[in-house]
This record gives sequence, C-alpha cells and structure tokens, in this order.
Amino acid sequence: MKTKTGRILAVVLIFQLLALSACAGWLIYDAKVDRSGWAEKDGVRYYRDFHARPVTGWLDIDGARYFFLEGGIPATGWLEQDGVTRYFGSDGVMLTGWQTIGGKTYCFDDDGAMLTGWQQLEGVPCYLPGGVLATGWQEIDGKRYYFGDDGKMRTGFTNIGGDIYYFDEAGQPLTGDTYIGENRYHFSGDGVMHTGWLTSDDGIRYYQADGTMVTGWQEIDGKRYYFGENGAATTGWYQEGEYSYYFLSDGSAAVGPTEIDGETHFFTPKGMEVILVNATHPIPSYYTVNPVIVVDWHRVDQRCYEPLMQMLSDCSDAGIEYIFNCGYRTLQEQTDILEKRTQEHMKEFDLDFDEARKKALETVAVPGTSEHQLGLAVDISGEDAHAWLAEHCWEYGFILRYTEDKAEITGITNEPWHFRYVGKEISMDMKDSGLCLEEYLGAA
Repeated sequence: MKTKTGRILAVVLIFQLLALSACAGWLIYDAKVDRSGWAEKDGVRYYRDFHARPVTGWLDIDGARYFFLEGGIPATGWLEQDGVTRYFGSDGVMLTGWQTIGGKTYCFDDDGAMLTGWQQLEGVPCYLPGGVLATGWQEIDGKRYYFGDDGKMRTGFTNIGGDIYYFDEAGQPLTGDTYIGENRYHFSGDGVMHTGWLTSDDGIRYYQADGTMVTGWQEIDGKRYYFGENGAATTGWYQEGEYSYYFLSDGSAAVGPTEIDGETHFFTPKGMEVILVNATHPIPSYYTVNPVIVVDWHRVDQRCYEPLMQMLSDCSDAGIEYIFNCGYRTLQEQTDILEKRTQEHMKEFDLDFDEARKKALETVAVPGTSEHQLGLAVDISGEDAHAWLAEHCWEYGFILRYTEDKAEITGITNEPWHFRYVGKEISMDMKDSGLCLEEYLGAA
C-alpha cells in the first residue's frame, strides 16, 4: 500500500515538476521580447525601453532626437540645460536649423543649441540678440546696422521708408561726402542720401535724384550752372573758350542785362557775354581791342581774325567777289567819319549843321557807340557777296547786324554789308530765331 501511494506521489511530483519547468521556460522566453516604443497612460504619451520601462534623457528615434523627462515623457517647448537652450516641438522632436516659433525666427545648430549673436543666413550676415533674428535698425557694439524683414544685413543702396542709405560691406551706413565708384554722394549724419541743393562752407553743390553729385555744365529748373571738379558751383566770372560767363551768388548764370560792379553787361539766354554797342549802350570802359591787319591797312580784333579769314576765303572759293571796306576804327576815326558825313549832307542837301548831323547819324554811329570800334564788325560790299554772306555768315560766328525790319530797334537802317562777330555758338543759335542782337540779349 505504501508502495502504491509512493508511486502516486511520485507521479504527482513529476507532473508538478513538468508544470514548473514549462512555466519557467515561458518566463525565459518572455524576457527576450522587445517591449520598447511609444505608449500612453492616462492620456500621457511616453516612451518605454526594451523592458517596457519609461526612458529618461537623450534618445534618437527614427532619425529624430528627443529628451525624455522622468516617467518617459518627451520634453516639449523650451528647455535650458547646462547653459544651452533648445526647443522641442509639440511632438517632442528637437528642432535644428532655422525655425519660426511664436512668430519669431530662431536658429539652432545640429545639436539643437539655440544660436545667438552674429550668424550667416544663406551666406549673408544676420544677428540674433537673445536668439531672436533681428530686423530693422540695430545698434551692435556701438555701430548701426540695418536688417531687412528677412533678417539679412543690408549692404549697398537700400530704401528705408522712402529714404536712401548706402551700407558698406561691413554693414555700416555711410555719412558725409563719399565716393561710391566714380560718383560722389553726400549722406547726412544719420546716413540719409542727399538729393537737390546743398550749401556748405566750401560752396553750393547739386545732387541728382539718384544722389550723384553733378559737375560741369548743368541746366536745373531752366537755369544754367557750372560746377567745378569738386562739385562746387562757380560764382563770379568764368572764361571758357572765347566766351565769358558771370555766375550769380546762387550759382546761376547771368542772362540778359546784368549790372556788375556798376557796369551793365549783356548775356545771352545761355549765359555768354556779348558786348552790346548802340546809341544807348556805348562801348564799356573795360573793353579792350587787340587789332590785327586783315586786308591792306584794315584791321579787326584778334578774336574774330581766323573766322573772318576763313569766311572770306570760302567766299572767294565760291566764285564770289567782294570788297573789304571797313573793320576796326579808333575813336578818332569814327569821329572823323561822322564829321565828314555831316559836311557832305550840308553841301548835298543844303542843310544846316544840326540838320545835316541828324541825317548823318542815320547811317553813322556816334563816336563811342560804333560796333566798328570793337574790332568785331566788318563792312563788305558786293551784291553777290551780300547774298552769299547773308546765307553763310552764321557758320563762321558772324551775324547780319542791321536789317530793315529791325531798324526801329537797332536805330540803324538796313545795312546788308555790315556783319558782326559774336562767335559760332551764338550766331547759330540766333540764325533761325528771327531776333536782332538787342532782342536776343533782352535789351530791346
């Protein structure tokens, strides 16, 4: 009986051992299962390790980096750690590169560290004070910079609120007078580019709409100016070529009748001075003549000698014969001519002296008021010559001075033989104007 009971116990023991063995085997197998991954408990998302325990610290998952707090919960938002500031998205992924957070732009390196100070944005300097990408005007280490809405530091010409600035390669706005390329500009103390007129201790200057300072001849608002190489507008007398100019205190060229130091001077619409001589405007005291011989004993002022000789030569080459009657006259010669003409009229028309003198003055100027005394007027006879010269004199700087239709203005009757030198630029301007010299100079 004992033997039978023992056998039964042995069988039971064997079955128990087998059951325990099977259970142990299952436990060994279960311990090798990877239970890592995302899980959720009570609405909170966390990450488990291989053994299903919540992870903490840094972990890379599928190419993204996370930082897990206690309980396996991933960090989100801002996180400062060991002096390094990082940002994690709502999904817990650590952000890198350029990111917009709360409407502000930040930059994080490959380790997620928020960058500050000077950085590069698409190869262009940018600045991140406190990590936020700066825009607009910024003062950094005592220097001014301007960053666009894109955060990039501006260089070169930049329009800011309608004002133009120029920033050098280091991002500094230029001030004062400066050259950019071959052009000169002026920038205010705040860096605003100047346009229009600018008066300073060293002169008056003009800057065009693009900011460039002008030099040389310029027409501004209908007035002519001459600016030197340094940009300063010329004032006072200025000589260029055969013409003299006078610039007023504002830099504009004098035109028409202008009183200078007690003397009346006459200037063309372009500002060239012309000596006007007629019955009401005698030869000015400052005028001088440098006579040279033209034909026989006839002389002219040196200023018109070469143009005159060329005109006479071309007239001859055209097969036109002429007689050179008169050029420069001295005051005494003009006086003698008037006296002679007066005596001739007294005899020819049986007039008394006053009547004869009045008639003589119709064709002979009062001494001191004759253009011949300038050395710039010539009398040339010959009907064919008159026609040729009337057509071509302008090309050589001469004008047909006295025409019948202008006698009331000039005070001289028609003289188709009388030509006055004024220079080619003026003569060509007058050619088609239909104006006599008095009208052209605003002295009619």
